[in-house]
Amino acid sequence: MANRLPLSWPNGEDEDVFDQMPDLPEAKVDCSGVNQRVLASDDHAEDFGDRRSGSTNMTSYASILVAPVERDQDSLPTIVSDSDEEFDKGPEESSQLRNDTVQLRDVLLTLSQRVVDTATTSYINVRRHHIWEDSARILRRKRFDPRSIISVKFADDDGTSEGAVDLGDPRREFLRLLLQASNLQSGVFQGPEDRRVLFANSLAREKDYYRLVGMMIAWSVIHGGPGGNFLSKTLYNALAYGIENVSADPRDLPSSTMQEKIALIENASSLHSLNSALEDESIQSVLVAQGAKPSSSSLEEKGKFVKLITNFLLLDSTRYVFEDFQKGMHTMGLLDCIKEHPRLFEEIFCAQEQPLDANMVDLLFRIEYAEEGTRAREKQERAVVFWRDYLQDCGGIKYLTFEVVNFISVIFIFGIQFY
Repeated sequence: MANRLPLSWPNGEDEDVFDQMPDLPEAKVDCSGVNQRVLASDDHAEDFGDRRSGSTNMTSYASILVAPVERDQDSLPTIVSDSDEEFDKGPEESSQLRNDTVQLRDVLLTLSQRVVDTATTSYINVRRHHIWEDSARILRRKRFDPRSIISVKFADDDGTSEGAVDLGDPRREFLRLLLQASNLQSGVFQGPEDRRVLFANSLAREKDYYRLVGMMIAWSVIHGGPGGNFLSKTLYNALAYGIENVSADPRDLPSSTMQEKIALIENASSLHSLNSALEDESIQSVLVAQGAKPSSSSLEEKGKFVKLITNFLLLDSTRYVFEDFQKGMHTMGLLDCIKEHPRLFEEIFCAQEQPLDANMVDLLFRIEYAEEGTRAREKQERAVVFWRDYLQDCGGIKYLTFEVVNFISVIFIFGIQFY
């Protein structure tokens, strides 16, 4: 029977001349119309799939799985496809993400066509290891215009010009590195790297970094770069819906200690436990700053206390730097489009929990084929077709254990044979 194998898988100090830069008119834009190696190796290709049947005429990857399924049919879970169920439901839910993606691309294309000046060019000379320092200097120049086409040249520390290291063009690489530096080196954010909130930094405000970072983000997005995917939902919602309309999420608090204190209030099961949690010194300081009463008279008030404290820590206490950041995001009319299409833009500004799909898994592997025209090549091509069919089917499988997926994947990747 089957040969069972153990499965195991392996801050720069810059001259402050930002105030010399002329204030650009805020564009009011109408946005309403818008490797791992190998799959089939030479060693296994000749015998792949025809040990049991003595034939190479298999019609699907399921033929390869006959041996293990026959041996222990009852022990394997039932595999149920979602494809028919999705068809009965209609395309609305499954097509929503695709429609949103198209709409976002159209919105950004329309905005870019209206505000980008293709007749002028901004020449960007930067060093990869000093992206924040060099970019801050460039954007502070009096003659800098974010509407101009971006032309980037990287240089090493000795001043030698060089091309982009990655497969994209230098402009896209620069914008990617710029957003990364804005997130990690500007000193205006705190919290997890993919869930950032504003940090009240007096030095950063002196240098006008909050407006500068907002401007960098808008500049990147409108010129075809990334949005960073690092803003917390609380910060993004404040931009998109207005800070006065947002209830901050306690999960966005950068301090795990404060999260625990908020959780004690939220999960209090009696009035005594609620007031005990409110007696904490740091909680009392927030309540005093808000002019709120220091204790509760009803257990039903715990939700109000959670909202009041969380909103103060994440929104009210940083409102003055938020306004600077917001002003930067107004660059070239981006914030107007965000407010008009808040759900669309969320996918480029906030981290998204995106599960692996068939195409993403397929891209993890690089196929090494045998010579064209050989029998081995023919079998390898058939194996690749079966592999990709299997990946597509996994996307619609409702009940399937990790062990089964892992087991079947090993069959394809290593060409395991059954006798």
